[in-house]
Amino acid sequence: MTNSVTLHDIRNYVSAIADDIMKEREHWGEDDLQDIISEHADSSQFVIYFSQAHEFVHALDYETRNDAEERAEDYMCGTRKSYDEMASIIAYCALELLISDELTARLDQEQAA
Repeated sequence: MTNSVTLHDIRNYVSAIADDIMKEREHWGEDDLQDIISEHADSSQFVIYFSQAHEFVHALDYETRNDAEERAEDYMCGTRKSYDEMASIIAYCALELLISDELTARLDQEQAA
């Protein structure tokens, strides 16, 4: 039996990714940020492994899951995907959204200081 992913786990995971990205700030500009976010989301175990993608999506709050599902429709471009592939795509989209939101909040806070 595996441990289920919780929303708290997701927040900690996203925060750790944001920490890593912020530590490397000298190596990227704002134009590079979306590519960096996409790379982190794409290489996540929550995207790569279907069972973890399902757990991740299940643990998301309603709003994030809904937003990710809408974005996933764009990625699928009307092509038919398996249940597992859909979970992986939704997890990817959710991670992109969450990481982007976290980084935006940190950068805004930094500018305000």
